Amino acid sequence: MKKYLLFLLAISLGLVANAQSDKQYHKVTATMKSGEKIAYLTDDLDSITFAYYESAQVGLKQRYATSSSVAVDFELQPNCSKFYAACLPAGKVLSDDEIKDYLLENKTVESDASYVKDFTELESEKDYIVYALAFDSNEIPSGVSKLNVRTGKVADDLLRIEIIETTPTTVTYKVVPNNFSGKYEALCSGYEKYIEDCNAESNGGDVINHFIAYWQWLASMYPGETWQSIMDRQLYTGEQSITGTRLRWNSKQMIVAFGMDADGNPTTPVYTKTANTPAAKPTTNQITLTLSDLGARTVTLNAKTTNDEGYVLAVEGEAYVNAFKGDYKAMAEDFCYQVDVNPLVVNGDSSKTFPNRKPGRKYFAFAIPIDEGAPAGEPIVIPFTTPAE
Repeated sequence: MKKYLLFLLAISLGLVANAQSDKQYHKVTATMKSGEKIAYLTDDLDSITFAYYESAQVGLKQRYATSSSVAVDFELQPNCSKFYAACLPAGKVLSDDEIKDYLLENKTVESDASYVKDFTELESEKDYIVYALAFDSNEIPSGVSKLNVRTGKVADDLLRIEIIETTPTTVTYKVVPNNFSGKYEALCSGYEKYIEDCNAESNGGDVINHFIAYWQWLASMYPGETWQSIMDRQLYTGEQSITGTRLRWNSKQMIVAFGMDADGNPTTPVYTKTANTPAAKPTTNQITLTLSDLGARTVTLNAKTTNDEGYVLAVEGEAYVNAFKGDYKAMAEDFCYQVDVNPLVVNGDSSKTFPNRKPGRKYFAFAIPIDEGAPAGEPIVIPFTTPAE
């Protein structure tokens, strides 16, 4: 901000000098402390406004801590337009200028409203510092806030999440209550989806709000139901082994578990654990795809194979395929993620007839090698056009 004001002062002095001298000054140059020079043509300047520098701050308060996460409430003050934040291991003491530079480049939180952030994947019984850089009402970096936090002991976690098995599209995990007899929710989804859920609508970073909004939506479709009654039927009790399905292969997944009482109030912190689904095993199957019985409304796909590794046969319209601009691999990945392909998998030689086509339309027939619900190789694609009736 100081550099900004000096720059404006230099410009104003330049304009004054221009007005008081016969010599025409067409350019105003400001030299920064770094040695960088910034220049403007005076003819390009319409007006100069001196902004009042407001010292802005973000209030920080710990909400809870588990053995692997710390949740922090960020409260914007009235003169704060937004903030950046991050959680770093305690140790080296950083100056405010160092923190500002770091957060400007490496922020993990950015928000223009009050927010709760659950910093996950931390080490148990370790000290951390949460830093927040506030921007004033003129969106100029201002005050730095700090909060010392410490993760808890594994033995104190009320819910423990253990990974049992992963496949390209599933994660099987166990939730083990520890000195906790209440009901709890548990769900596995993509890590990016988890972040989206935290930030959706007015959730303000709180993933529990996302679950409540979902239960409210379900209750709205059933007269006489409340979101609490819907929620209650979806909660778990005791030790449970749960499988998350329809996940993205070769991707980071997030498992979330938290306790809820009958009134819909949280009874535990939010416990999280990440898992990585593996990539599909590359196929060795060589598939030869041909078409037969092509009519105005039907087509039959015939596949010859070299082994029994699974694959799916499908037909899609021109609009869907063209959205991928000729990238059939991307199309196959989208198809396998959007559609539950496991019931469609066939092995060995096969034929399948697809009805309900429209006459005189372009379609694409394809075969996709599959491993555990994920694409395991390049798709075989044949474009065709149904004859007119």
